[in-house]
Amino acid sequence: MLLVAGALIPPLLSMVLVKHQPLLALLFVITGGLNLLAAGVLVFSEKFGVEFAEERKHQPAYKVFLKWSLVAGVIVVMLLATVNDIINLTLSK
Repeated sequence: MLLVAGALIPPLLSMVLVKHQPLLALLFVITGGLNLLAAGVLVFSEKFGVEFAEERKHQPAYKVFLKWSLVAGVIVVMLLATVNDIINLTLSK
């Protein structure tokens, strides 16, 4: 939720969106605000924290492996994209 709210910030900082499509900009603000509100409720909810910690203790080993595999995969893809950009930038000169 925090990532979605953060991803809505760059289009809003581009004043072109606010100037030419104010309703879309308003939708971005409302969506970002609701995402931040929901994340805040979950973070500061003591009951949710206890239930989430209990659920993580009983997670099967394969789910932990899949979670870490996903994180590693995303990092590898990001690194490959960065290397690709660097190569393309150096070859275009």
